[in-house]
Amino acid sequence: MLYIHGGGFAYPAVSYHYKLAMTFAEKAKCTVIFPNYHLLPNYPFPAAFEDIFRTYDWIITNAKKHNFDLNKIAVAGDSAGGTLTANLCNLYAYKKKYTPCFQMLLYPATDYTMHTNSMKEFTDTPLWNAKNTIKVWDLYLKNCTTEMKDLASPLQNTLPDTLPDSYLESADIDCLRDEGLLYAQKLIDHGTQVELHKTKGTPHGFDLARHSEITQHYIHLRINALKKAFTK
Repeated sequence: MLYIHGGGFAYPAVSYHYKLAMTFAEKAKCTVIFPNYHLLPNYPFPAAFEDIFRTYDWIITNAKKHNFDLNKIAVAGDSAGGTLTANLCNLYAYKKKYTPCFQMLLYPATDYTMHTNSMKEFTDTPLWNAKNTIKVWDLYLKNCTTEMKDLASPLQNTLPDTLPDSYLESADIDCLRDEGLLYAQKLIDHGTQVELHKTKGTPHGFDLARHSEITQHYIHLRINALKKAFTK
C-alpha cells in the first residue's frame, strides 16, 4: 500500500499519519510505503505529483526484491494526499500495466475551481477552510497553464477506460465536502465501483481525534475495504 499524507501540499506528515499507516500495515496485513514529497511554497506543481509517480515506479521496479504482489497495490491518501492518490490512479492507468488495484480517498481536494456550495459555506472552520484552500491552490498551481491545472485537479482529469475499486470519505463540516462528492459521482458515472461514506458532524481531518468513537468506526471501515481489495 502506498499511503500519501495530507497537509495542504505544504506541511510534512504528523504523528497521526504515521500511526495510521502502521495501523493499516498491522490490520490489513500489508507493507505500507510512506513517502515524503516536495512541499510548498518552494515546490509548486508538478513537484509533489512527480514524487508520487516516482515512488509508485519504485514499488514496481523493486517488487521482486521486497516480495510485493504487483497485482495488489493499493493507493490511499487524506486531503492533499487524496488529490495525489486520484491523480496517480487516473494517469498511471494509461500505462496499462501494474496499475493500482484499489484507491482510498479521505476528504480529498478535487477541484481547483472551488465553486461548490460547501466552499462558499465553510470559510472560517478550524483546521481547514475555504480561505486556506484558495491560498494553497494559488501556490500549488503557480505559473501553471490551464492544461497543467486540469492535470493537477482530479475533477478535471480525463479518466482512463478503467479505474480501481474506490473508497471515498467526505467530512460534513468541510469546504472540500461537495467536491469530494462530485468526484465520487464522476467515478460512479464512469463505471467505477465506489464505496462512499458521508461522515456526519465531522470537520476536515476529523480522524486526528484518533481515539474518538467516530474515528475508530471509520478506521475499521477503511481496513475492511483494504482487506477486501487485497483478497479480491
